[in-house]
Amino acid sequence: MKLRSLIVVSLFFILSCKVTEKPEFININGLKIKHSTAKEVEIQANAHFLNKNSVGGKLQINKIKVFVDSIFIATIDSKIFDVPKEEAFTIPLTVNIPYDKVFKNNKKDLLNNIMNMLLRKKILVQFKGGIRYKLGDFYYDYELDYTDNISIQIK
Repeated sequence: MKLRSLIVVSLFFILSCKVTEKPEFININGLKIKHSTAKEVEIQANAHFLNKNSVGGKLQINKIKVFVDSIFIATIDSKIFDVPKEEAFTIPLTVNIPYDKVFKNNKKDLLNNIMNMLLRKKILVQFKGGIRYKLGDFYYDYELDYTDNISIQIK
């Protein structure tokens, strides 16, 4: 009798766990300059997800390349986030961009880009790469390609 009750209770718990789909990628938004100094600027965007499952998992940023005005600047990598169960959640995509790297990579068109930034008062930022959802041996890769403008204030 105890064995039968144990089996019934175990089956109830196993069947009540909903693991039918990967977390849903909603969008990326909220691109902004989070912090800036004389040496670098920190840019952040937010990736929004919805997990309808009754189990969590992990999300890992997987080599997201960051471009500023079409110039490769940096790679975001190796950040791991816990996925909450049955909940909408957000993970930040944050990158520190040293000014000297922008200038070093773009010596040829430096003056042209500075003039364009001053006239437009905007910079174009692109996040391109992937985020991996992992739960045990199961994984799913989300491909990201997000581009937006950040308004800059020149004083």
